[in-house]
Amino acid sequence: MAYSVRVLMCCVALLTGCTCPRPGIVETRVGNAQYEWELMEERLFYLPDHPLTLHEILDIALCRNLDLLVRSRQYSYQEEFAASAKLKMLPTLVFEGEVSGRNRNTGASSTSLDPTVPPAPPSISSEQAVDRNDLLLTWNLLDYGIAYYRSRQEDDKATMRKAEYLRARQILITETISQYWKARVALLGVRKLEPVVQEVHGFINSLEERMASHVLSADLGLRYKASLLKLVAQYVLYERNLHDAITQLAKLMGVPEANFVLAEEEIPLPSDQLPEISDLAALALINRPELYGLDAEVNSNIDEIRIAFLQLFPSLAAFASSNFDANRYLIYNQWLINGLRFTWNLLGEPLHIREMIAGRCNVEASRSNRLALSVGILTQLQLAYLSFYDTRYDYIAAADMASTHASLIQVLERKREVGEASELEILANHMLDAIQSEVDALKAFGNHQVALEQINNSVGIPFYVSPWLIGEDVVVIAP
Repeated sequence: MAYSVRVLMCCVALLTGCTCPRPGIVETRVGNAQYEWELMEERLFYLPDHPLTLHEILDIALCRNLDLLVRSRQYSYQEEFAASAKLKMLPTLVFEGEVSGRNRNTGASSTSLDPTVPPAPPSISSEQAVDRNDLLLTWNLLDYGIAYYRSRQEDDKATMRKAEYLRARQILITETISQYWKARVALLGVRKLEPVVQEVHGFINSLEERMASHVLSADLGLRYKASLLKLVAQYVLYERNLHDAITQLAKLMGVPEANFVLAEEEIPLPSDQLPEISDLAALALINRPELYGLDAEVNSNIDEIRIAFLQLFPSLAAFASSNFDANRYLIYNQWLINGLRFTWNLLGEPLHIREMIAGRCNVEASRSNRLALSVGILTQLQLAYLSFYDTRYDYIAAADMASTHASLIQVLERKREVGEASELEILANHMLDAIQSEVDALKAFGNHQVALEQINNSVGIPFYVSPWLIGEDVVVIAP
């Protein structure tokens, strides 16, 4: 026995000595930081080096967005976990064996129950060495039923994870389109004001010189200077908005640096003929991923009630085993056993009854939550539908205003050529309004495009009513 203990201690010491020490938290953080830095550089390396269109930005965002990647991994994990849960329905098959030895035998004496009969002499019926094994197959019917419903619940959780992934994907598309148009609007303002701002500084210096020499009155000169400085302030604002929008786009695309530029692409104005809102509402109630997730949640809660109901019954287990014992004193060294075992926790019945009642309340709460979400979806769709037409009218009015200001600038330029207007007057009094109106027109157009995608987002089908994005993948959950 002492020898066996020494052997066991040596084995434990050997296994412990072969274990590699875990690095400290600082070393772990440094190693992970280096690894993540390399991954970010790799992402930047694969970013196209030409101006990006909206299609390309959406493709990159859908492939490389890190939040979406996390959702995808969570869904994949839950799918694998649901597959493993099904294996719990299998019966247990256990092989058990023992090979051991004792330093003394198990001799035993006995006492006779009949005083007239002398007891048997001391004897042994087992060897000092043990060599036996058995193979036991057990099928617990209650555990099988519970494992069946648990596996269905894991499938429901996988459905919920998939719904979360699809919804995150749809929100990502809408956010990307919104940030894209913010960037396009700011980019137009920067490009329109950049050459003007370069002229503004020269005019400001000229104004200060003329005011200092009293060629120009101070009040008029300062009014001109204030108007010119508004151009500079608006240019700075557009630059900041551009940096913010580009940075947000980079984040959505899963890249750490905003070292890309946007392509100036022409996107046609969508048709003002949308499907009937009743048709879109019916489509939204079929295709919104959140509703599928809540359907799965209700099914999971119903299965929880069924599990509580099953636990009201006794646990019945059928078993069969094949046994072998090398003891030479046994007449039969190999034998089979089969039978039934059952247990019934009588004091657990009230608990399971209350669990069933609580489960029913949970099901009703989930159904009410689903109804509330359906109403919210229809409200969101109604608002997006109205916003589509409102933003269309805003764009038409903004485009008309931009055209009017552009015509006014042309008229003033012709007057300047004949000496009836000065360049300073045009620049200080009219240029900002003209550029601002052109930017506002593009902003209204972008709002119209975002409102269109909001309808798609409300329906739950990206690009469904976006004719200019034909060719993109359309995600429809249900037929």
